[in-house]
Amino acid sequence: MTGKERIMRILNREEVDRSAYWLGNPHDDALKIYLKHFGLKSLFELADLMGNDMFWQPCDSYDHPEGRQNRLPRRCGHTGTPALRNCGRC
Repeated sequence: MTGKERIMRILNREEVDRSAYWLGNPHDDALKIYLKHFGLKSLFELADLMGNDMFWQPCDSYDHPEGRQNRLPRRCGHTGTPALRNCGRC
């Protein structure tokens, strides 16, 4: 079962072979420690090694393959990044 299949089955409340796993978005300092420990070069390599079923994709770094616009017109007043809602400080 692929990670995508696992996530879709979980969302559909169907049986899966195991719990889904997500490494998350580790702090840069922690990421450096993990990469050094495992002898890796990137977060992508670490996520693959750990068996990630999904991956962190910041909204402002995604380019649609057909060039469609980002659907997040609002920006957080504190971080300036696209946001679905305010960060809680805005």
